[in-house]
Amino acid sequence: MVYKLSREKRELAKGIYLSTAYCIFLTGLKMNGAGAEKIIFTSVMLLSFYFLAVNFYRKFNKEGLKSFSLYYVVLFTLIIIYGVITSLRDLTFNNKLLTLFGNPYAAFAWLVPVVFIYAHDPENLLVLNKISITLIKIATFASPVLLLVDKDLGVSSLYWLTCLYFVPFFTWKYQKSADKKWIIIGVILFLVYSYLDSVRTGFVQVAMHGLCFGLLTVLGLMGKGVMGKLKALLLVVTSVVLFITLMYKMDDIMASFSQQDKTDTRSFLYVEVFEDLTKTEELTFGKGPLGKYYSDYFFNLQKNAPAENGDAADRLTVEVGFLEMLLKGGWVMAVLFFMICIPAVIQSIFFSKNIMARGLGLYGLCYLVILFILNIPMYSNVYIVFWIIMGLCASRKFRNIEEKSLSI
Repeated sequence: MVYKLSREKRELAKGIYLSTAYCIFLTGLKMNGAGAEKIIFTSVMLLSFYFLAVNFYRKFNKEGLKSFSLYYVVLFTLIIIYGVITSLRDLTFNNKLLTLFGNPYAAFAWLVPVVFIYAHDPENLLVLNKISITLIKIATFASPVLLLVDKDLGVSSLYWLTCLYFVPFFTWKYQKSADKKWIIIGVILFLVYSYLDSVRTGFVQVAMHGLCFGLLTVLGLMGKGVMGKLKALLLVVTSVVLFITLMYKMDDIMASFSQQDKTDTRSFLYVEVFEDLTKTEELTFGKGPLGKYYSDYFFNLQKNAPAENGDAADRLTVEVGFLEMLLKGGWVMAVLFFMICIPAVIQSIFFSKNIMARGLGLYGLCYLVILFILNIPMYSNVYIVFWIIMGLCASRKFRNIEEKSLSI
C-alpha cells in the first residue's frame, strides 16, 4: 500500500486530532456547565465531526460501498439511521442543548458509526497508524510536563495520547524498526496512566492485547518449519502463563494504589440499570442521549459522604459500555451493534488472507470483551478508530489483500 495524503486522508487526520484535543481538555480540565470554555471546546468537537462526516456524504454510494456485502451495507445504514433518531430524541431548544451536542457521551456518540465509510480504502489504515505514532511521540514529551503543571490534565493527556497504541501494536509485523520503539513506549505510557489513575481495566486490556499479539506471532511462526512450530508452542505456553499470573495478581497490584481498588465496581451497575430500564419500560429503545438511571448505590454514597462523592443518584452515564448502550438506545442499539461487530470480527480472524486483518479482528474481539466492563461509547478518538477498524474487518477488499502485498 502506498501512502498518499489525499483530501480524504487529511480530513480523517484532522477529525481524529481534534477529537483527541477535545477529550484531553474536557476530561483534564473537568469542564462542566455552560461556560465560555465549554462552548469553545464543543465547537472543536463539532468541527471534528464535520471533517469525519463529510466523507460519509461523499462516499456513501455504489462505488464507496462496493467493498462491503449487502449484509453490512444494510446494517451500517440501520445503525446510522437509528443513531440519528436516538441523538435527536432529546432535542429541545433550551439549556440542555449544549449538553446534548457538547457532551461526548450524548448525541454525537451515537453518530460515530458514520466513519465506517473510511474502510472503503484500506490505505486509510496508514493514516490511523501515523496518527497513533505521532500522538505517542507528543505524549512522551508533553505529558510529563503537564503532570507537573496539573496532575488531572497530565493523566488525561497520557490516556488520550497513548490509547491508540493498539493500531500499530496489532500491525507490529509491518512496522518500521524506528516506529516499533515508539509502540513500546506507547504501551508503557498507557500502563503508567493506568497506574496513576488506578484503572484496573487498563492492565487487563494490555494483557489481552499481549495475548493476542502472541497469537499473531504464532501464526507467523507456524509456516517456518519444525523450529518455527516449536517456537510457536513455547510462545503460546509462555503467553498463557503470563496472562493467568497477571489476572491472579491483579488485586495485589491494584491494592498498592488504595484499598478501595479491590472493590467490585461493576456488578451492581448491571442490577441497577436493568431494574431501572425494566421498571420504566425503556429496555427496548432506551432513554435517549440524555437518559438517566437511578442508582441506590450512589444515593447512599452521597447521603453518607456528600463531600467525597460528586455523583448524583440520577446518573447520566454508566461506566460499562454495554449498559450505556442499553440506557441510551436499548436492545435495538445493542443488537444492531453486535450484528455488525461479531460477524466482522469472526470473518477478519478466520477468513482473511493476511495477518494484518487478523490482528485487527483480534483487537475487535478484545474491545467487545472489555465492552462488558468498560469501553463506554462516546465521541472520542478510540471509538472513532474502533468503528473504522470494524469497517475494515467487514471489508472484503481488505480481508482479501494478499500478505505479500502489505506494508506500512
